[in-house]
Amino acid sequence: MNKIIISNIKLLLFGLTFILLNLSLNAFSSDYNNKNEVKTLNKEEQIASEKIDSLIQTGRRLRYKYPDKAVNVFNRCKGISRKYSLNDKLIDCYIQHSAVFIVHNIWDSAHYFCDTAIFLADSLNKPNLLSRAYRLKAIIYGESGYTNTSLEFIKKSLKIVNAHDTILVSDIYNTLGITYQTLGHLDSATFYFLKGYDLLKLANKAEKAYSQLINIADILTQTGNYSKAKYFLRESRKLLEDSKNGDTYPEKSALTLNKLGIIYYYEKKYDSALYYYRICEKTYKYLNIDTWLVYLYSNIGALYQDEMKFDSSMFYLKLSIDIGKKYSLYNEIPGSYNNISNIYRRNKNYNLSLKYVDSAINIIKKTGDINNLVIFYKNKYELYELMGNYKQAFHYLLKSETLSDSIYNIQKTKLISDLEMKYEKEKDQAHILELRNENLQKNLELNRRTNQRNIFLAGGTGVLVISILLFVFYRQRVKRDKIIAVQKIEKLEREKKLLAAKSIVEGQEEERKRIARELHDGLGVLLSTAKMQFKTIEDKSPENREMINKAALLLERASSDVRRISHNMMPGILTKLGLDEALEDLFESINDTPDINAVLNIENEEEKRLPENSEIMIYRVLQEMVNNTLKYAEASKVTLEVNYNEDSLSLQYTDNGKGFDVEEKLKLKSIGLTSIQSRIDFLGGKLNINSKSGRGTSYFINIPVKGIES
Repeated sequence: MNKIIISNIKLLLFGLTFILLNLSLNAFSSDYNNKNEVKTLNKEEQIASEKIDSLIQTGRRLRYKYPDKAVNVFNRCKGISRKYSLNDKLIDCYIQHSAVFIVHNIWDSAHYFCDTAIFLADSLNKPNLLSRAYRLKAIIYGESGYTNTSLEFIKKSLKIVNAHDTILVSDIYNTLGITYQTLGHLDSATFYFLKGYDLLKLANKAEKAYSQLINIADILTQTGNYSKAKYFLRESRKLLEDSKNGDTYPEKSALTLNKLGIIYYYEKKYDSALYYYRICEKTYKYLNIDTWLVYLYSNIGALYQDEMKFDSSMFYLKLSIDIGKKYSLYNEIPGSYNNISNIYRRNKNYNLSLKYVDSAINIIKKTGDINNLVIFYKNKYELYELMGNYKQAFHYLLKSETLSDSIYNIQKTKLISDLEMKYEKEKDQAHILELRNENLQKNLELNRRTNQRNIFLAGGTGVLVISILLFVFYRQRVKRDKIIAVQKIEKLEREKKLLAAKSIVEGQEEERKRIARELHDGLGVLLSTAKMQFKTIEDKSPENREMINKAALLLERASSDVRRISHNMMPGILTKLGLDEALEDLFESINDTPDINAVLNIENEEEKRLPENSEIMIYRVLQEMVNNTLKYAEASKVTLEVNYNEDSLSLQYTDNGKGFDVEEKLKLKSIGLTSIQSRIDFLGGKLNINSKSGRGTSYFINIPVKGIES
């Protein structure tokens, strides 16, 4: 935290220095800029410019349904622009040319024409056109799934935009909002959508705010505020119908219908949802926007699935996948794969369900959406569990948990970036307000006074911000020291408890060993000696043979009981030959029990041994599980998988008994489960219990082990 605050202070000081230098340079160069006015176009050039504008509007209307004709129109525009050296129009033509390929998801061509526009705008020093080209580049990366790169270009666009170009600034805010929405930052997305809308309203251009209203409706839909979302969508549709915007952007009008359909679907009003989807489908087909059909058909497939019309659902979901693959729209494909997988899972066709989950995972690995990857790993875990493949189920359960931990770390990083983002937003807002306050019609003296005022304002603000940051830094340091002190105390208490528990457990095991030795070597020997004495007496007193035989039989039983108790308290085979041999002996004894089959699988090719205390603890845990199964589970089969890894030991114990409610047992603090959990905690391991009524019980254990010896 300290490093972040210090780096922010350095960044702020650098920014303030840069602003002061900029303001000084502007003050000195304003005389020169005012003397060099832009050359006015002659009459012929004006006619050519108006013709290009007309052609651009025609190309924009053609680009959806007739992309080839639109390309020809923009090529004509470029020819006229070069003939009359209309560089601004030429750059605009390349931007429009790129937009044609964006609509139809032809990314290579879209990048090529956009890069050409960027090169021309940069080399000819056209900052506002360069800002437009950067925004277009951000859209290309965003639509093709590279959200972080998209964010970089939209920030570039915002830095150099002319604040007086209200429509372009609002468009940049809109694109920035969409990018943050894709990243899951809904508060930042809403901030920029509303900012763009307010800017247009302030400039009396509210009729251009249909996109902002659609995107605000999206946020409201995501947060479950459906009534307000529908209101904003209808307002957007009204703006499109009340002006010429509807003729220029028919796809926007269709988009509002699609989003209304989605809201009605969430409200489970399926007839209304399907009605809007069908109207939207006709518009997309008429405009030849195949790429947008991917999302529409995915929505229709989900709707039919909810209505239990699985054949219709499957048809539209597969259609969505085929179109998505054709145009490389990988972000939407996993959702369709998931819905198909759910249909097969519902019908208990687990193999086909698993196939579509694997297909979704392959797509997700291309896009890098790790949140979705966790969901699909959990789906694989559940499917393997339903199929009875507990080894694979355990494998994917571990993968999903590991990935969830990494997502937690990413979220911490995202929290830090959110703080930086809020700082950037405030800087952007101050920058725009400063530019809007400038008046190009004022004389040189007024500009100088304005520059001086800005210098004092920037300096005062800088001092204030630095003071606040230093105060926050001090507060954070005090808080951090308190937290560290508390953590140290808690750590010492935990270590003390752990040491006490370790001493108790080790003492118990040592006492078990001592008692077992006393029973075996002391009482066992005495009983054997007594039995031999009775044999001698039998030979000398034949008349008492029957009584002596009964006494000898009782001694034999007592000797057997001593051996059995001694073995249970501390199996000799465990201390002499190790855990593997002891488990084999335990499972052989289970198989001697009628009506139950015990299967043991140990993967320990290098014949590794654990520390003696660890082996005893693990044996006690498994012994407790076996006792629970034999006493309560009414199981016919028991399976144990033991895997020796490089630095850990994993065990999976499963029975097919009647199962139990895990949460209820944990609340009641069952002695058996408490004993198992305490021993696993003592070993520093993890325990996962999976049990449902009528579906048996599975214990998944992973124990980190240092010093495994071959």
